[in-house]
Amino acid sequence: MIPVENLALRFSVGYCGRVDVLRFSARIPLLRRISYSVGNIDASVHTVTGQATIGGLLRDEHWDWVVGFTRPVGRCSVLVVELWALHDMLHCPWSEGFQRVISETDCLEVVRILQRVSPSLSGTGLVASIFRLTGYVWDLVIRHVPRDCNVFADRLSAWGRLHPQEVVTLDQPPLSLHA
Repeated sequence: MIPVENLALRFSVGYCGRVDVLRFSARIPLLRRISYSVGNIDASVHTVTGQATIGGLLRDEHWDWVVGFTRPVGRCSVLVVELWALHDMLHCPWSEGFQRVISETDCLEVVRILQRVSPSLSGTGLVASIFRLTGYVWDLVIRHVPRDCNVFADRLSAWGRLHPQEVVTLDQPPLSLHA
């Protein structure tokens, strides 16, 4: 990983139809074709207990399942749990060897926070940690998608409530996810 302040970023914010887009690119020479992945994330906060869970899935360029995950986050706001979902999702593609990543969230506020905050001014908390992850040598797009385009991540997040005390990594989608 290279320090964020030394990274030659191609940082662009655009609007593609109804999709807000953030792009981080480390301008590395692509000597061979590098496959890409699409990660979808979502979070949920139980209305009665306040317990939050996150869920996400990573698909390859053929839209085949690579890995999914859920984990409890504890009690926090919807915005904070959505930021945790993005944070955890950014670990997945790198560990799976993908260098081109599209990460999709239905939380527009997460994308807007990352648009407004300078990487060098993001402090030491969760947002700073997300910016450190964007500093890996990869081509990364973080974009907002409508909720109806994020159904599987939403279901994974809700499914995670069945396992409130543990991190669950899924090599295959749960059967109940297809319902």
